[in-house]
Amino acid sequence: MFMSLLAVLPVLLAAFPFRSRKENTYSYISKDTALCMKGLAALTVILHHLSQRTSSGSTLFVIYIFSGVYAVSCFLFYTGYGFMKNCVEKPSYESGFLRRRTVKLMAPYILLTFIYRFLWKWEGTEYSAADIVRRILAGDPIDLFSWYVWFILIFCVFFALAMKVTEKDERKMIIAACLFWLVWYGFCRLMNYGIWWYDTAHIAVMGMLWHRHEEKILLYLKRYRLPAVIAGSLLIVILSPLSLFSPFVWQLPLYILSTVIFVFVMNAILLKHSPCNKILKFLGTVSYELYLVHGLFVIGFRGVHIFVESDALYTVLVPVLSVGTAALLHALMSILPVRRSA
Repeated sequence: MFMSLLAVLPVLLAAFPFRSRKENTYSYISKDTALCMKGLAALTVILHHLSQRTSSGSTLFVIYIFSGVYAVSCFLFYTGYGFMKNCVEKPSYESGFLRRRTVKLMAPYILLTFIYRFLWKWEGTEYSAADIVRRILAGDPIDLFSWYVWFILIFCVFFALAMKVTEKDERKMIIAACLFWLVWYGFCRLMNYGIWWYDTAHIAVMGMLWHRHEEKILLYLKRYRLPAVIAGSLLIVILSPLSLFSPFVWQLPLYILSTVIFVFVMNAILLKHSPCNKILKFLGTVSYELYLVHGLFVIGFRGVHIFVESDALYTVLVPVLSVGTAALLHALMSILPVRRSA
């Protein structure tokens, strides 16, 4: 029963904004909306990883097994859209872009790598600096779930180069992004990385495309919003288990289809409903740190020295302590001047 209640927590947070939105100021893709959606996505990612490690028998909680690709798609959509929007609207956006983004991504990641190293040593496995590098190159970093960090870093490098080479021509940048996605897919397959390294990478490109064709997309999305939400949601329900349990050769096409549909459904819902409230906004503010730190508690509370047998207690301890630790890490990283200006 408790696990089922926990499973509907993100839905409740999204359904009750705790404040009325003003029709004349609300934007489906404003900074506040994006922040709240990132908060919702961060919470969903944690529940997704917990659902893979619990056996409570709650049907509602098991649904989160399928939710990971959609939560990551949310992050990547706002990344691609935000980069493209700032690139077009800010004349000097490329100045210091890579430096700002690299520090913002890697400063907390490097700190967490040291903490993970001590955690793994405490759990009985010691990693040297060379071991850490080898694990990263092998697609299995010691920082749990940190493939996302490396993809975003590489995407930032690509975006910085694309801005310089194309002179910020939006059409050329999108063509370059499509080529980047193909190269990234080929690289991951060559290196034999897990499918999670590339099954949502196309959504960052979709975010860029969305910005370029936003007016045309919204023209049709507003006209057919309700049918799009209903039909898209049904397709997601059908495609989610198919994507996970189909033969490998079919998984990527199904993931691409389901995540693209998800982005349309997400934005169609956001046209009329604001998920924003103080809780989600706070979670969105610390979403990156939350993504980084929650693996520590996923490991630590089901480890050699500490093993929380109760699934219910485990699924409370991990998110609660993750949020607190993420807030502290965010405050620490905010001391860096480059972090404040990024």
